[in-house]
Amino acid sequence: MFFNNLNLHIILWTLLLGVVFYDFISIKISFTYIDELIAGILFAYYLLITKCKCKKDISLCILIFLFYLIYSIEKNVNVTAAIWTDFFIQIKPFIAFYSTYNIGINLTDKYKLYIKNICIIITIALIPVGVLGIDCIVSFMGHPSRYATTLTILGFLYILCSEKTRKNTCIMFVIWAVGLLSMRSKIYGFYTISIFTFFFINKPLKYSFKTMITMIIGIVITVCAVWGKFSFYFINSVIEAENMYARPYLYLNSFYILNDYFPFGSGFGSYANYASSLYYSPIYYQYNMSDHPEIGNGYFISDTFFPTLSQFGYVGVCLFFLFWYKIYQKILLKYYLTKDIYNYKICILIIIFFFIESTVDSTFTHNRGMMMMMILAMFLVENDYKRVFN
Repeated sequence: MFFNNLNLHIILWTLLLGVVFYDFISIKISFTYIDELIAGILFAYYLLITKCKCKKDISLCILIFLFYLIYSIEKNVNVTAAIWTDFFIQIKPFIAFYSTYNIGINLTDKYKLYIKNICIIITIALIPVGVLGIDCIVSFMGHPSRYATTLTILGFLYILCSEKTRKNTCIMFVIWAVGLLSMRSKIYGFYTISIFTFFFINKPLKYSFKTMITMIIGIVITVCAVWGKFSFYFINSVIEAENMYARPYLYLNSFYILNDYFPFGSGFGSYANYASSLYYSPIYYQYNMSDHPEIGNGYFISDTFFPTLSQFGYVGVCLFFLFWYKIYQKILLKYYLTKDIYNYKICILIIIFFFIESTVDSTFTHNRGMMMMMILAMFLVENDYKRVFN
């Protein structure tokens, strides 16, 4: 009973304080460490359950991060404060995932109903915020994209706590549809591909001509849905190089960093992240990026995720995609054990969500990304009753 209650409170307060009211709290009282605190609580919970005996996956993850921490301090590209700040930010989603997965956080039917109703109430409350327009969204949530990702999280959490019926699937899509009020192209792309996934994927993806055609159609539909914003940032901006926006500029220079700092990169806190902006990284001077009107003034440096992988070198890039390959293996194993195609689709959509977000945002290392990693882990252990504490 104690652990079931603890599971409920972790999910509930992560949702409320770590997602819904996170930006409101950070604006009003300038406290932005809620997600780090929750990640620490999750890890402490994991150590309590396992009696401080870490499993291979989380141990290997921590060892890799510790290697990069030592490497970064030795490389000394940026100040030590930047290195430590970025270390905690980058490790957070992985700790949240592995802790949630290995604990096997699950909810009783009673608590699932409770969380499910909370999701509905919050969604209804957010509808007028979206209807009143962008200014209202910004005043409450800081940025329209946070409104969109919050509704995306609510949809996933709702279906996690529900029977996988047609009615509940429709409600999930309605919750996501509220996020369209943010007018963000990312949510348009995600919404389009989620509909495509539910209608056209009826078994695990395999290498075949049919799969390739299906994926190409899905990609084309998604690109059409987000074409305006994509062309604005990544095509027109590159063509007019002197007016290139920060995001494509960060992508462009990430390749130079990968090659110049082969094979482990420039280290924590050195490129395209919050720490490299807070403690302005010498990298930006080295590559004359400080002359850029946005990057030179510290604007939009951490507004995307994929470029920051260059600070971990080619090895780090490979490790990142290896992580997602291992996640996909877990999803497949779950499917082969349960034959639950619904769970498979949802997990695939969470991966797609991260890859869309990581292209033009740093959600993966933010509070919302941590919550989504917890939800992914909970889907992977869903109905694994051996892990439920009674």
